[in-house]
Amino acid sequence: MLRRNRWFIDKGHNEERVLQEYLQLVRYRHDEYVEPTRWHADLVMNSSLTGNQGFEVVSDWILTRLLENRNPL
Repeated sequence: MLRRNRWFIDKGHNEERVLQEYLQLVRYRHDEYVEPTRWHADLVMNSSLTGNQGFEVVSDWILTRLLENRNPL
């Protein structure tokens, strides 16, 4: 949210209008479509990780699930 809003404000858009648009359009759709499905997810990634940490989290999660479901031959 902050990165998106900062970009529009830096481009000369009115700060109040940018925040109003975010709340009316972006956040509304997020609450309507993203949040309900989030609770069914096995893993939720956000932008708090830096560098390759996101990749490492996802790959470790996948490897763990593969090992848990591996059937001995």
